[in-house]
Amino acid sequence: MSRKYLIFLISLSLPLIACKDTVEDHIKSKKISAEVESDALAAFKAKVRSSVGHSKFLKAKSETWKSLHIGQVIGDNDHIMTEKESEVVLNTVDGTVLMISENTTVEFNTELKSSIKGEVNIFIRNGNIQFDVQKQKDNQFNFKTGTATASIRGTAGFVGSLDGQMVASLKEGLVEVTDAKGRSSNITQNQTLLVTKSGEAKTIQLESSGTPALFSALETMVKEVGLDNVETLEKSLQIFDASYVEEKKKFEENLTFAPVSIPAKISNPSITLKAKLTPGVFVTVMGVTDTVPASGEYERTFTWDKSASGTKRFMAVCSDGNVEVSCNTWSTEYENPENPAETPLGEPVDETVVDSLAKADSLVADSSAPAADSLQAPAEEVAAVEPPVEEVAKVEPVKKAAKPAKKPVAVKIPEPKPSEWVLKLMGASQDPLDTLEEVSMKKRQALGEARFNILLYKPNCSAEGSCLGEVQSVTVFRNNEVFKVFQGEDITTVIPVDVTVENGKMANYRVVVKMNDKKDPGVAAMKVFQSKIVSSR
Repeated sequence: MSRKYLIFLISLSLPLIACKDTVEDHIKSKKISAEVESDALAAFKAKVRSSVGHSKFLKAKSETWKSLHIGQVIGDNDHIMTEKESEVVLNTVDGTVLMISENTTVEFNTELKSSIKGEVNIFIRNGNIQFDVQKQKDNQFNFKTGTATASIRGTAGFVGSLDGQMVASLKEGLVEVTDAKGRSSNITQNQTLLVTKSGEAKTIQLESSGTPALFSALETMVKEVGLDNVETLEKSLQIFDASYVEEKKKFEENLTFAPVSIPAKISNPSITLKAKLTPGVFVTVMGVTDTVPASGEYERTFTWDKSASGTKRFMAVCSDGNVEVSCNTWSTEYENPENPAETPLGEPVDETVVDSLAKADSLVADSSAPAADSLQAPAEEVAAVEPPVEEVAKVEPVKKAAKPAKKPVAVKIPEPKPSEWVLKLMGASQDPLDTLEEVSMKKRQALGEARFNILLYKPNCSAEGSCLGEVQSVTVFRNNEVFKVFQGEDITTVIPVDVTVENGKMANYRVVVKMNDKKDPGVAAMKVFQSKIVSSR
């Protein structure tokens, strides 16, 4: 065979080999692409942003419960279980917040047939979940209990399971509830729906709807009269709601809130919220609670995954520790400039907040700025990972010439005046900046005992204790529940408080001081006790 003929045969075979490789690569690439797309559609993913107390999670296909930690990614068929005096806050890719309360067990699941439509199923075995769901275009959250399913596309409130029976309660928005027989009903703002095991559904108009205080009260009532006795339960809830409304009105009378507006459209997945309001108030946005300092200035930056295009809603809830009101709702339209049409359920963004205890020391350093139960990262830590201000403020270019905006009308907001009172919580170290204190315990010891002193005074008083008549009450909360109340002659410059902490757990105590003068915002502070094993016996 001649050399020219061999070269000719080789030249013919090369395109065939190349063609075969190209087809195989294309098939392989298409298969991988399909698998990735299926995962994006089918998988629910959320990240643990904060965890207080002790909680556990069970990974899919595992039989071993493990301790939950901040940054943990929760996916399909995973379980979370919170213990007493514990709470877990989850963030999904689009900024939706799920707050799992104490003594709650939940499972997350997305079936392939429903995930194409963006439906995420959350099974609540017991306990409750507070939610602040961003408006969904195609996605839907289904909260399921033993008796019904609550379908949510963008709203705020809670869904709970009491002995397998559903309670759905809304601060705002719309929820469709479907019982086991397929019968559906809707509830809207300030409504609470009870669904019994027999399938009976009762909607009650309550101004306290959607609040943690209502679920706590409801849980106590159900233990006493049962959820099947709907009429008796309704009367008890209305009595509670009337008392709640009265306290809420008093709080609103002393509350000022002046929000700074945000752009109508943004192209950067981050926004900084600002407002001027009454010092000492607790402000919660997307599960992040801050205490307003003496300056009266609130500022917090939130981020989300750049792929999560759509309307972003930020509802600010103001509270004095007992009642809460919706202060303001910011809203903006976010569009991903890279691919505005797609909104995949991708990996959750890493939030710019850390464990709730990380900020405790920085907040208590200012004695006039009370600390909240869920404390967040110091301002310098947040700023280190925030995008530049110019990127946050960047707005999508307008194609058509817009009409000149009207000049805003100046509204004079009275400057909030901070309280002159000083509140310090002194533990074993006698240092008010030590907000976290360890209680030494033996391994088999059930409870540990400790004490802290409430130091309360007004610097410009002529004599020690001479101004205590200005104080209306000193209330000690243990995990948002009233622990002790001091009034009248019980209020002194130094008030000792004896506390306990369970083995292997934490106990959060918050002190709120109210004044007779409604113009005085009062003061508050926090103390956290954690058990420490020092002996195996």
